Amino acid sequence: MATSRDSHTFAIMGSGNVASHLAPSLTRAEWRCRAVWSRSPEHADELASQVGAESTSDRALFAHLLQGDPSVELLLLCVSDDGLAEVAESLPPDLPATVVHTSGSTPMSVLSKLRSYGVLYPLQTFSRSRTLDMSRVPLLLEWSDPEAEDRLRTLADALGSADVRHVTSEERGRLHLAACFGCNFVNHLLVVAQDLLRGTPLSLSDMRPLIEETISKALTADDPVALQTGPAVRHDKSTLQRHVALLRNDPRLTTIYQLMTESIQERAEKS
Repeated sequence: MATSRDSHTFAIMGSGNVASHLAPSLTRAEWRCRAVWSRSPEHADELASQVGAESTSDRALFAHLLQGDPSVELLLLCVSDDGLAEVAESLPPDLPATVVHTSGSTPMSVLSKLRSYGVLYPLQTFSRSRTLDMSRVPLLLEWSDPEAEDRLRTLADALGSADVRHVTSEERGRLHLAACFGCNFVNHLLVVAQDLLRGTPLSLSDMRPLIEETISKALTADDPVALQTGPAVRHDKSTLQRHVALLRNDPRLTTIYQLMTESIQERAEKS
Protein backbone atom coordinates (compact mmCIF):
# COMPACT_ATOMS: atom_id res chain seq x y z
CA MET A 1 0.00 0.00 0.00
CA ALA A 2 1.16 3.51 -0.76
CA THR A 3 2.33 5.63 2.13
CA SER A 4 1.45 9.18 2.98
CA ARG A 5 4.78 10.37 1.56
CA ASP A 6 4.07 9.12 -1.96
CA SER A 7 2.67 11.70 -4.37
CA HIS A 8 -1.11 11.96 -4.07
CA THR A 9 -3.59 14.62 -5.14
CA PHE A 10 -7.11 15.37 -3.93
CA ALA A 11 -9.80 18.00 -4.33
CA ILE A 12 -12.49 19.04 -1.90
CA MET A 13 -16.02 20.41 -2.03
CA GLY A 14 -17.04 22.28 1.09
CA SER A 15 -15.25 24.60 3.47
CA GLY A 16 -16.91 23.93 6.82
CA ASN A 17 -15.72 22.25 10.00
CA VAL A 18 -14.87 18.85 8.49
CA ALA A 19 -13.18 20.28 5.39
CA SER A 20 -11.17 22.73 7.48
CA HIS A 21 -9.61 19.79 9.35
CA LEU A 22 -9.26 17.16 6.60
CA ALA A 23 -7.70 19.35 3.91
CA PRO A 24 -4.88 20.78 6.10
CA SER A 25 -4.24 17.33 7.63
CA LEU A 26 -3.72 15.83 4.18
CA THR A 27 -1.45 18.65 3.02
CA ARG A 28 0.65 18.16 6.15
CA ALA A 29 0.96 14.53 5.05
CA GLU A 30 2.39 15.87 1.76
CA TRP A 31 -0.72 15.39 -0.34
CA ARG A 32 -1.48 18.08 -2.93
CA CYS A 33 -4.86 19.80 -2.97
CA ARG A 34 -5.80 20.58 -6.57
CA ALA A 35 -8.86 22.74 -5.89
CA VAL A 36 -11.41 23.80 -3.30
CA TRP A 37 -15.07 24.47 -4.10
CA SER A 38 -17.54 26.21 -1.81
CA ARG A 39 -20.82 28.03 -2.34
CA SER A 40 -19.14 30.96 -0.60
CA PRO A 41 -16.23 32.37 -2.66
CA GLU A 42 -14.74 33.87 0.50
CA HIS A 43 -14.77 30.54 2.33
CA ALA A 44 -13.35 28.74 -0.71
CA ASP A 45 -10.53 31.28 -0.92
CA GLU A 46 -9.79 31.01 2.80
CA LEU A 47 -9.41 27.22 2.81
CA ALA A 48 -7.60 27.16 -0.53
CA SER A 49 -5.02 29.64 0.74
CA GLN A 50 -4.28 27.32 3.68
CA VAL A 51 -3.59 24.33 1.44
CA GLY A 52 -2.10 26.00 -1.63
CA ALA A 53 -4.97 25.18 -3.99
CA GLU A 54 -7.15 26.88 -6.55
CA SER A 55 -10.58 27.98 -5.36
CA THR A 56 -13.94 28.49 -7.01
CA SER A 57 -17.66 28.69 -6.27
CA ASP A 58 -18.50 27.62 -9.84
CA ARG A 59 -19.42 23.91 -9.95
CA ALA A 60 -19.00 23.61 -13.71
CA LEU A 61 -15.51 25.10 -13.57
CA PHE A 62 -14.62 22.85 -10.64
CA ALA A 63 -15.78 19.73 -12.53
CA HIS A 64 -13.80 20.87 -15.60
CA LEU A 65 -10.65 21.18 -13.49
CA LEU A 66 -11.10 17.63 -12.20
CA GLN A 67 -11.83 16.11 -15.58
CA GLY A 68 -8.75 17.77 -17.00
CA ASP A 69 -6.42 16.52 -14.26
CA PRO A 70 -6.28 12.70 -13.97
CA SER A 71 -3.77 13.01 -11.13
CA VAL A 72 -6.66 13.86 -8.77
CA GLU A 73 -7.34 10.53 -7.06
CA LEU A 74 -9.96 11.59 -4.54
CA LEU A 75 -12.73 14.16 -4.45
CA LEU A 76 -13.93 14.72 -0.89
CA LEU A 77 -17.51 15.93 -0.50
CA CYS A 78 -17.61 17.75 2.85
CA VAL A 79 -20.98 19.39 2.35
CA SER A 80 -24.16 19.34 4.43
CA ASP A 81 -26.24 16.17 4.43
CA ASP A 82 -29.16 18.06 2.88
CA GLY A 83 -26.97 19.31 0.03
CA LEU A 84 -25.13 16.08 -0.66
CA ALA A 85 -27.53 14.56 -3.19
CA GLU A 86 -27.67 17.80 -5.20
CA VAL A 87 -23.88 18.13 -5.27
CA ALA A 88 -23.42 14.47 -6.24
CA GLU A 89 -25.97 14.80 -9.04
CA SER A 90 -24.09 17.79 -10.47
CA LEU A 91 -20.86 15.82 -10.92
CA PRO A 92 -19.92 14.18 -14.24
CA PRO A 93 -20.44 10.40 -13.87
CA ASP A 94 -17.11 9.57 -15.55
CA LEU A 95 -14.83 11.50 -13.20
CA PRO A 96 -11.43 9.77 -12.94
CA ALA A 97 -11.33 10.62 -9.23
CA THR A 98 -12.98 8.41 -6.61
CA VAL A 99 -15.74 10.53 -5.07
CA VAL A 100 -16.05 10.22 -1.28
CA HIS A 101 -18.60 11.75 1.05
CA THR A 102 -18.01 12.27 4.78
CA SER A 103 -21.59 12.07 6.08
CA GLY A 104 -22.48 9.82 8.96
CA SER A 105 -26.15 9.34 8.13
CA THR A 106 -26.26 9.42 4.31
CA PRO A 107 -26.08 6.04 2.51
CA MET A 108 -23.22 5.47 0.10
CA SER A 109 -25.80 4.90 -2.65
CA VAL A 110 -26.28 8.69 -2.99
CA LEU A 111 -23.10 8.51 -5.13
CA SER A 112 -24.12 5.47 -7.18
CA LYS A 113 -24.24 7.26 -10.55
CA LEU A 114 -20.50 7.88 -10.34
CA ARG A 115 -17.75 5.62 -11.67
CA SER A 116 -15.95 5.05 -8.34
CA TYR A 117 -17.15 6.19 -4.93
CA GLY A 118 -17.09 5.61 -1.20
CA VAL A 119 -17.45 7.04 2.29
CA LEU A 120 -14.93 8.34 4.81
CA TYR A 121 -16.80 9.06 8.04
CA PRO A 122 -14.56 10.55 10.75
CA LEU A 123 -16.26 9.71 14.05
CA GLN A 124 -15.57 12.98 15.82
CA THR A 125 -17.07 16.40 16.47
CA PHE A 126 -15.23 19.11 14.51
CA SER A 127 -14.88 22.81 15.29
CA ARG A 128 -12.69 25.20 13.32
CA SER A 129 -11.35 26.76 16.50
CA ARG A 130 -10.08 23.51 18.01
CA THR A 131 -7.08 21.49 16.83
CA LEU A 132 -7.62 17.74 16.59
CA ASP A 133 -5.14 14.87 16.66
CA MET A 134 -6.35 12.89 13.64
CA SER A 135 -4.51 9.78 14.87
CA ARG A 136 -7.18 9.57 17.60
CA VAL A 137 -10.15 9.95 15.24
CA PRO A 138 -11.79 6.67 14.16
CA LEU A 139 -12.24 6.53 10.39
CA LEU A 140 -15.15 4.44 9.13
CA LEU A 141 -14.85 3.44 5.47
CA GLU A 142 -17.16 2.08 2.80
CA TRP A 143 -16.38 1.63 -0.88
CA SER A 144 -17.96 0.66 -4.19
CA ASP A 145 -15.03 -1.07 -5.89
CA PRO A 146 -11.41 -2.19 -5.30
CA GLU A 147 -10.00 1.09 -6.64
CA ALA A 148 -12.09 3.07 -4.16
CA GLU A 149 -11.01 0.77 -1.32
CA ASP A 150 -7.33 1.20 -2.15
CA ARG A 151 -7.62 4.97 -2.40
CA LEU A 152 -9.62 5.25 0.82
CA ARG A 153 -7.17 3.10 2.76
CA THR A 154 -4.28 5.19 1.40
CA LEU A 155 -6.14 8.32 2.51
CA ALA A 156 -6.75 6.87 5.97
CA ASP A 157 -3.08 5.95 6.21
CA ALA A 158 -2.13 9.55 5.38
CA LEU A 159 -4.40 10.85 8.14
CA GLY A 160 -2.64 8.52 10.59
CA SER A 161 -5.73 7.18 12.35
CA ALA A 162 -5.09 4.27 14.71
CA ASP A 163 -8.67 3.05 14.20
CA VAL A 164 -9.71 2.39 10.59
CA ARG A 165 -12.53 -0.03 9.80
CA HIS A 166 -15.13 -0.94 7.20
CA VAL A 167 -18.80 -0.43 8.08
CA THR A 168 -21.94 -0.66 5.97
CA SER A 169 -24.25 2.29 5.33
CA GLU A 170 -26.81 0.76 7.69
CA GLU A 171 -24.24 0.32 10.48
CA ARG A 172 -22.91 3.84 9.96
CA GLY A 173 -26.43 5.29 10.09
CA ARG A 174 -27.12 3.55 13.39
CA LEU A 175 -23.79 4.77 14.77
CA HIS A 176 -24.57 8.31 13.69
CA LEU A 177 -27.88 8.17 15.53
CA ALA A 178 -26.11 6.86 18.63
CA ALA A 179 -23.56 9.67 18.28
CA CYS A 180 -26.38 12.24 18.27
CA PHE A 181 -27.51 10.94 21.65
CA GLY A 182 -23.99 10.50 23.05
CA CYS A 183 -22.53 13.76 21.70
CA ASN A 184 -25.01 16.35 20.41
CA PHE A 185 -27.72 15.67 22.97
CA VAL A 186 -25.20 15.45 25.82
CA ASN A 187 -23.75 18.83 24.82
CA HIS A 188 -27.25 20.33 24.71
CA LEU A 189 -27.94 18.98 28.21
CA LEU A 190 -24.75 20.73 29.35
CA VAL A 191 -26.11 23.93 27.78
CA VAL A 192 -29.30 23.45 29.80
CA ALA A 193 -27.27 22.82 32.96
CA GLN A 194 -25.34 26.06 32.39
CA ASP A 195 -28.59 27.96 31.83
CA LEU A 196 -30.04 26.62 35.10
CA LEU A 197 -27.06 28.01 36.99
CA ARG A 198 -27.29 31.51 35.56
CA GLY A 199 -27.91 34.12 38.22
CA THR A 200 -26.02 32.10 40.82
CA PRO A 201 -22.32 32.21 41.77
CA LEU A 202 -21.98 28.72 40.23
CA SER A 203 -21.18 27.67 36.67
CA LEU A 204 -20.71 24.58 34.54
CA SER A 205 -17.02 24.47 35.45
CA ASP A 206 -18.01 23.66 39.04
CA MET A 207 -19.54 20.46 37.68
CA ARG A 208 -16.41 19.43 35.79
CA PRO A 209 -15.26 16.70 38.25
CA LEU A 210 -18.78 15.25 38.25
CA ILE A 211 -19.09 15.33 34.44
CA GLU A 212 -15.62 13.85 33.87
CA GLU A 213 -16.24 11.01 36.33
CA THR A 214 -19.63 10.26 34.77
CA ILE A 215 -18.21 10.04 31.24
CA SER A 216 -15.13 8.11 32.35
CA LYS A 217 -17.22 5.50 34.15
CA ALA A 218 -19.62 5.13 31.24
CA LEU A 219 -16.80 4.59 28.73
CA THR A 220 -15.06 1.91 30.81
CA ALA A 221 -18.18 -0.03 31.87
CA ASP A 222 -19.55 -3.07 30.10
CA ASP A 223 -22.97 -1.39 30.20
CA PRO A 224 -23.42 2.15 31.57
CA VAL A 225 -26.98 1.34 32.66
CA ALA A 226 -25.50 -0.38 35.72
CA LEU A 227 -23.86 2.89 36.74
CA GLN A 228 -26.99 5.05 36.67
CA THR A 229 -27.36 7.20 39.78
CA GLY A 230 -29.65 10.04 40.79
CA PRO A 231 -33.20 10.57 42.02
CA ALA A 232 -34.85 8.97 38.97
CA VAL A 233 -33.25 5.54 39.34
CA ARG A 234 -33.78 5.72 43.12
CA HIS A 235 -37.44 6.71 42.65
CA ASP A 236 -36.82 9.60 45.06
CA LYS A 237 -40.25 11.23 44.67
CA SER A 238 -39.59 14.19 46.96
CA THR A 239 -36.51 15.26 45.00
CA LEU A 240 -38.23 14.69 41.67
CA GLN A 241 -41.13 16.89 42.78
CA ARG A 242 -38.78 19.66 43.97
CA HIS A 243 -36.98 19.60 40.61
CA VAL A 244 -40.26 19.86 38.69
CA ALA A 245 -41.27 22.77 40.92
CA LEU A 246 -38.03 24.60 40.04
CA LEU A 247 -38.88 24.16 36.36
CA ARG A 248 -42.47 25.36 36.70
CA ASN A 249 -41.85 28.45 34.53
CA ASP A 250 -40.46 26.37 31.66
CA PRO A 251 -42.99 23.82 30.35
CA ARG A 252 -40.61 22.47 27.70
CA LEU A 253 -37.84 21.72 30.20
CA THR A 254 -40.41 20.23 32.54
CA THR A 255 -41.46 17.84 29.77
CA ILE A 256 -37.84 16.93 28.99
CA TYR A 257 -37.12 16.32 32.68
CA GLN A 258 -40.15 14.08 33.06
CA LEU A 259 -39.44 12.12 29.87
CA MET A 260 -35.80 11.58 30.89
CA THR A 261 -36.91 10.47 34.35
CA GLU A 262 -39.36 7.98 32.89
CA SER A 263 -36.78 6.70 30.40
CA ILE A 264 -34.19 6.16 33.17
CA GLN A 265 -36.70 4.30 35.32
CA GLU A 266 -37.95 2.10 32.46
CA ARG A 267 -34.41 1.24 31.31
CA ALA A 268 -33.37 0.40 34.89
CA GLU A 269 -36.37 -1.92 35.26
CA LYS A 270 -35.47 -3.80 32.05
CA SER A 271 -31.99 -4.40 33.42
